[in-house]
Amino acid sequence: MSCLSVLVAAGMAVLCLGMHPRHSHHQEPVVCAFHHSCSYRTSNASSLLECSCDESCRMHGDCCRDSQHYNPQEQKSNMNDYVCVADTLAKNHVYVRAKCAEDWDNAEVQALCMKGSTIPDIFYGVPVTSRLSQSYANAYCAICNYEDPVFFKTWNAYVVCNTVPVPPVYSNDDAVQYKDNVTFAISDDYDIMYNEGRWGIIPRGSGDVTAFTPCRTDFVVPRLLRYATRQCLPTVKTCSDEEVDEHNRSLCERYTAIVYHKSLIFRNQHCASCNGYKQFTCAQPPALASTPPARPALTMLLRLRNTLMSPSAACDVAIETDQAEECRPIICPRPDEEFRHGRCVSVQGEPTLTARESLCPFYHSCSMPDYLHSRGCSCKATCRQYGDCCRDSQYYDEAEQTKNANQYVCPSDLYNGVNVHMKGKCLKEWGNTDVEASCLKGNAQTGDFKLFPVTSTTTAITYVNHYCALCNGEDTASLRMWLAKVECSTISNADFINSYNVAFYEGQWGIFEPSLGPSSFTGCSFHFEIPEEIKNYTTPCLPAVNTCSDAGPDQRDQILCQSYSAAVYNRKDIFRNQHCASCNGYKEYYCEQRIIDVRISSIPPYFAMTVDYSDSCGSNLVGHRGDWDSKLGRCVETFCIKPNTRREMGKCVAP
Repeated sequence: MSCLSVLVAAGMAVLCLGMHPRHSHHQEPVVCAFHHSCSYRTSNASSLLECSCDESCRMHGDCCRDSQHYNPQEQKSNMNDYVCVADTLAKNHVYVRAKCAEDWDNAEVQALCMKGSTIPDIFYGVPVTSRLSQSYANAYCAICNYEDPVFFKTWNAYVVCNTVPVPPVYSNDDAVQYKDNVTFAISDDYDIMYNEGRWGIIPRGSGDVTAFTPCRTDFVVPRLLRYATRQCLPTVKTCSDEEVDEHNRSLCERYTAIVYHKSLIFRNQHCASCNGYKQFTCAQPPALASTPPARPALTMLLRLRNTLMSPSAACDVAIETDQAEECRPIICPRPDEEFRHGRCVSVQGEPTLTARESLCPFYHSCSMPDYLHSRGCSCKATCRQYGDCCRDSQYYDEAEQTKNANQYVCPSDLYNGVNVHMKGKCLKEWGNTDVEASCLKGNAQTGDFKLFPVTSTTTAITYVNHYCALCNGEDTASLRMWLAKVECSTISNADFINSYNVAFYEGQWGIFEPSLGPSSFTGCSFHFEIPEEIKNYTTPCLPAVNTCSDAGPDQRDQILCQSYSAAVYNRKDIFRNQHCASCNGYKEYYCEQRIIDVRISSIPPYFAMTVDYSDSCGSNLVGHRGDWDSKLGRCVETFCIKPNTRREMGKCVAP
């Protein structure tokens, strides 16, 4: 009976043509029906790699053509969202996403994602797996798909040397170790060196760059992450540039039905044909499947992850043995260089950090783009002035950072979470002790609006108060006072609100009804706000602890606390760096702030007013009784509530 007979049963189409009846009027015959059909599988699980039947085949673009999830247009559009990378030492391949989310708009991160593992900085080039079991080609791909770097699980990276100058001599089988189901050899004779963008080895302890032997790096999915990955085959899935047969090109992009030609693997027969191969097999050639890779002469594991930072838990290079893990440093070719955040940088003249102290690469490095707002240091030119440069910043200078770290403050009280660098002391040569004393009062609540912060539109420096600006030689005409926001939640009489006046009474800002006197005073909450028009003149900061306690700190911790910025967090505090945390008695800290307590916010205020004390209702006269309420759009009168006092120069004084 002919398979093309009009009497053929629908089910026979599968046996003779290798086609599912539902798609038979659209598709060409499939050459490997057993391998490429869901009809021969006991479940929808992706147990065979030639094509898949589970729902995930939609996003990975590897559905069998008779899968219930198959859609040719979807398969074409999704086939390049994921790439198939080698889990080399484990002898298989897995899918990783190599594309940013559609709404991602940072071109720099997008370009770095597309580079995959070719990024010179290995810390960011290693594949990662998220807590949602999604794997990515590198950290940038995870970030541009809105994954949180805190929860990355970095794959293991091995430095693999096929040959070494002097082969290791092993006295017993203990030299062969197992990790991640990988067999590898170790040796006490070599250190790892990072030299001109390449990993390799040198004789241990020599530091001789001329003895450098380059090796390769292989990535391996950690054993505990295997369940979260999806295996694949590294296929050719595009046509050669010489291919002009649009029919072959179109079908090459539309479905997965893997075929083999010697060592080559093609997505389907049309991909093979449009690359010039007319003969292929349905199953992997036995020689290709059974040939084991040669055992490398030397293999070392790079440990590149650390989220909860405890100095005893970090290790750059981990040499696994049968009983313990030995930490070794990563050697740089020059004696004045140190391996930091994936590359060798000059540390001449700096206090040297050990390998265990160069932590949090995603948060303390200028290699990470600016969009990552939680970076614990600055890469901008202004970091020289404020003393908060990242150690790999082009502007970092250890002596300058130590000098400038305490020239500015980052106050947090009364600022409602908006923190900017501020100058809070006078020039050394300033001679007016009264003004200096007022500067040192900071934002003390006395009713004196000259103690409100001001920003200079000429120098772009913010001062804790007006007096600090004066004793630093600022032109008062360029100063812009910050807004005062008063929020009241206990007022229930709307008519009273329309007749209120602002007052400072017994150390607190609030409102009262003039006709009723002090008995009507209601205290309100108070904080400062940056005027919208001067936000670009301010520089954000972290209100971090940047000094050591007096309780006998370690001298080295004290020096390093002052020398660089790399913010770390514990449950309630921010520290300038881990040494500032250590010399204040904290030994465990995080790269990123953790939200420990979640509380329901208080009831919104019945009303809020934002008062611009710099305006004085258009007159700009210091001491004028009227002040501008920018929300209500009218002048409010600021009163002294105590009898026989009046406001002068922003203060309540006796006549």
